[in-house]
Amino acid sequence: MAKRFKGGMHGRVVKYHFKHPGMDFFFQWVLGMANNGGSTVGECFSTAARIEDGNPASWTENWNNLAIITEKKAKKSLEM
Repeated sequence: MAKRFKGGMHGRVVKYHFKHPGMDFFFQWVLGMANNGGSTVGECFSTAARIEDGNPASWTENWNNLAIITEKKAKKSLEM
């Protein structure tokens, strides 16, 4: 569940998953893109659960792993 932050006019108001503000901002962006078919909300939260908060290498590794899995599924669907 989203948690409220204290913030000024331009500060973050809602936290979705990460304590790190940059990671949480981009996670919210990724969730917004799910509507366009880029992923499912479940995939996003499942991937986020594997990411070490504040660790950019963990962020990159886990989103890349999801991309590899998604690409394999896409290729398999074309073979059918």
